[in-house]
Amino acid sequence: MDIDAQGNLYIASWWSGEASVYVGPHVGFVTRLTPRAAEERPFPNLHELTGAELTELLRAASAVIRFHAQGEFIQRSTGQENLDALTQIVKDRQFPVSGRVAAMFALKQILGESSHQLLIAATEDPDLRELAIRALTDRKSQFAKLNSESLARFLDDESHRVRVQTLISLGRLGDISVANAIIPLADTSGTSRPDPAKPHADQVIPHLAMKALVQLGAVDACLDAIEGEHWRGALRVLRSLHS
Repeated sequence: MDIDAQGNLYIASWWSGEASVYVGPHVGFVTRLTPRAAEERPFPNLHELTGAELTELLRAASAVIRFHAQGEFIQRSTGQENLDALTQIVKDRQFPVSGRVAAMFALKQILGESSHQLLIAATEDPDLRELAIRALTDRKSQFAKLNSESLARFLDDESHRVRVQTLISLGRLGDISVANAIIPLADTSGTSRPDPAKPHADQVIPHLAMKALVQLGAVDACLDAIEGEHWRGALRVLRSLHS
């Protein structure tokens, strides 16, 4: 499936086809679904737009429009005016969050490690925190100046999604000094086996904490934790560590 900037949804089907037998040239179809009473909105030539006009496109409700506007900003990355515009969007709490996130990742792609100061500041904004953490650890080649302690403080964030992303990012960073802070999160909330067909948010955090500790190779920290209250989580991690 795919969707365009007009809101048309395209669905492809392999109807009547076979994977291993040729059944002729007429196989499958593509269906276009158009919203009722949809108004045609010509898509602009992005190369001809001013920076201000591109900025307005980042306000769009359509993710397709935002995606292409973001790409045009990245293509114009050498201009300081465009960098300033993207920075202002990230800082503007009145701007739609989806557009701020698009601007934030555009700056990450354009500036690399030079964007980290802005991204760390963005973690102070609850609306951006989860994705600012993700952007900070998006590329392993850009970890040199990242401090894991600046992310570890979000392990007890009130947002479940922020805690999830923090665990993923700390695992990617590979700084074993945060292992002791992660071990308590590896404990499961109970011994019952959940129904695999239903969502269980309480199982996500312990699973990701265990995966992060395995990535960190936190053998010593887990061995020390066996004698404490978080021994169950520590044992789960040790079962997956092979050295």
